[in-house]
Amino acid sequence: MVNISSAIQNGSKYLARQTRDIAIYGEKKVTRTSDVTENLLEKFTPHRRLSKKPCTLSDNQYFLDKFESSTKEGLPKVDNWDSLSVEEKIDYIVKSRYRSLLANKIMDAVKHKPIEHNIMLSENGEILSHNIGDSNHVNIENAVKLAEELYEKRIKLEKKGGKFIHIEAETAVDGIHNHPEYYPEITSGMNKKTKDFFKEFFGIKPEAEVNPISIKDIIGDVQRITNAFVVDSGGHKFKFIPKTFDIKTREQLEDFYLILNKFEYLAKGIDNQFRTVYEEAKEELEMLLASGNFNQEMLQEKQLCVMKSFADMLREQLTQEEYRKFLTSDFVKENIGIFKELP
Repeated sequence: MVNISSAIQNGSKYLARQTRDIAIYGEKKVTRTSDVTENLLEKFTPHRRLSKKPCTLSDNQYFLDKFESSTKEGLPKVDNWDSLSVEEKIDYIVKSRYRSLLANKIMDAVKHKPIEHNIMLSENGEILSHNIGDSNHVNIENAVKLAEELYEKRIKLEKKGGKFIHIEAETAVDGIHNHPEYYPEITSGMNKKTKDFFKEFFGIKPEAEVNPISIKDIIGDVQRITNAFVVDSGGHKFKFIPKTFDIKTREQLEDFYLILNKFEYLAKGIDNQFRTVYEEAKEELEMLLASGNFNQEMLQEKQLCVMKSFADMLREQLTQEEYRKFLTSDFVKENIGIFKELP
């Protein structure tokens, strides 16, 4: 049971602290898309920082030394990281960890939704956009446009110099979205008997896992350099950390797109391979029937090949087993980014 008086007291302390900090550091202005409602902010970030006060710890230097020596992957994506002050680095790190907690909270809320949601977070853990789509897609054009505007503002301020610029002009760094279950759509043309057959003999069932991150999503994250927190239809959580590319010349830009094109070609090739095997098996069966030169055993063998190749194709569509292996391959790690499943 919630202690109402305690909740009110804590809320009053929070508001008093925020009012005091605003008076000292100034009020933080956050640019959001019109899709972000006050209800959404209160649901996920009820105690968000309203002032420009940076985050601090009891011993900044000790924490920073320990953090930088233990992990490089966890370092925030900041071009001039080594030139920042200890205080600026601590603020980045604390807010980075806060964003991960917030992303997990949001993923838990959307993991079984029948339609796609996409929420974009800033460096400071602010919700910048919230887009709602359908069972297959969500349009984030307004979020991308806002991210570009924020980036341009940030570049202008960085040229002027100063400390804690990311508080004054925060950019988009994390995207969170869900993938609704699409098993019913794939098997919509099957009757119950056929579905039961695939379930019993090939292990294909509605509870099968689904593609955690689409090819298009990954390419978009790499181009925008935004981390992706994704939850699939089975409630499994994933994080994709795209590689940062240093693009200063036309040749580097061309190499960048060559890498993305190769990734897309290899990723789509997995699905195409299963489709090709199925089409070839079906064609062999049709040629056998057309020839009329077969016995019952030969016919059953070809029919089984068609059934097996179709089952393999369907299983890959549902489980994305080979695609998931590809996402953790050395090629993806070295050229695209790090893909990992979260607890």
